[in-house]
Amino acid sequence: LFVEFSQKAGIGEDKQHPHVLRHTLAVNCANSGFKLEEVQAFLRHKSSKNTEIYFQILEERKLELQKLAFLSL
Repeated sequence: LFVEFSQKAGIGEDKQHPHVLRHTLAVNCANSGFKLEEVQAFLRHKSSKNTEIYFQILEERKLELQKLAFLSL
Protein backbone atom coordinates (compact mmCIF):
# COMPACT_ATOMS: atom_id res chain seq x y z
CA LEU A 1 0.00 0.00 0.00
CA PHE A 2 2.83 2.37 0.90
CA VAL A 3 4.58 1.68 -2.42
CA GLU A 4 1.35 2.23 -4.33
CA PHE A 5 0.76 5.64 -2.77
CA SER A 6 4.43 6.57 -3.14
CA GLN A 7 4.26 5.85 -6.85
CA LYS A 8 1.07 7.91 -7.22
CA ALA A 9 2.79 10.77 -5.40
CA GLY A 10 5.77 10.58 -7.74
CA ILE A 11 8.23 9.53 -5.05
CA GLY A 12 11.34 7.81 -6.42
CA GLU A 13 11.78 4.07 -6.05
CA ASP A 14 14.65 4.50 -3.59
CA LYS A 15 12.25 6.28 -1.20
CA GLN A 16 9.32 3.87 -1.57
CA HIS A 17 9.84 2.09 1.72
CA PRO A 18 7.95 2.49 5.02
CA HIS A 19 11.25 3.16 6.82
CA VAL A 20 11.46 6.48 4.96
CA LEU A 21 8.14 7.47 6.53
CA ARG A 22 9.42 6.44 9.96
CA HIS A 23 12.59 8.48 9.45
CA THR A 24 10.59 11.50 8.27
CA LEU A 25 8.30 11.35 11.30
CA ALA A 26 11.29 11.14 13.64
CA VAL A 27 13.01 14.13 12.04
CA ASN A 28 9.77 16.13 12.16
CA CYS A 29 9.35 15.28 15.86
CA ALA A 30 12.92 16.42 16.56
CA ASN A 31 12.36 19.62 14.58
CA SER A 32 9.11 20.27 16.44
CA GLY A 33 10.78 20.29 19.82
CA PHE A 34 10.12 16.78 21.06
CA LYS A 35 12.65 15.57 23.61
CA LEU A 36 15.04 12.78 22.69
CA GLU A 37 13.35 10.45 25.19
CA GLU A 38 9.94 11.11 23.63
CA VAL A 39 11.15 10.31 20.13
CA GLN A 40 12.95 7.25 21.48
CA ALA A 41 9.71 5.98 23.02
CA PHE A 42 7.76 6.77 19.84
CA LEU A 43 10.23 4.80 17.70
CA ARG A 44 10.55 2.06 20.34
CA HIS A 45 14.34 2.28 20.32
CA LYS A 46 15.96 0.41 23.18
CA SER A 47 19.04 2.62 23.07
CA SER A 48 19.01 6.40 22.86
CA LYS A 49 22.09 6.12 20.62
CA ASN A 50 19.79 4.94 17.82
CA THR A 51 17.56 7.98 18.30
CA GLU A 52 20.35 10.55 18.52
CA ILE A 53 20.85 10.47 14.73
CA TYR A 54 17.63 12.45 14.26
CA PHE A 55 18.84 15.14 16.62
CA GLN A 56 22.26 15.30 14.92
CA ILE A 57 20.45 16.07 11.67
CA LEU A 58 18.65 18.88 13.48
CA GLU A 59 21.94 20.33 14.78
CA GLU A 60 23.53 20.14 11.33
CA ARG A 61 20.56 22.01 9.86
CA LYS A 62 20.80 24.68 12.55
CA LEU A 63 24.46 25.23 11.64
CA GLU A 64 23.57 25.50 7.95
CA LEU A 65 20.92 28.10 8.70
CA GLN A 66 23.32 30.09 10.88
CA LYS A 67 25.91 30.10 8.09
CA LEU A 68 23.31 31.25 5.57
CA ALA A 69 22.15 34.03 7.90
CA PHE A 70 25.75 35.16 8.42
CA LEU A 71 26.50 35.17 4.68
CA SER A 72 23.42 37.28 3.95
CA LEU A 73 24.62 40.11 6.24
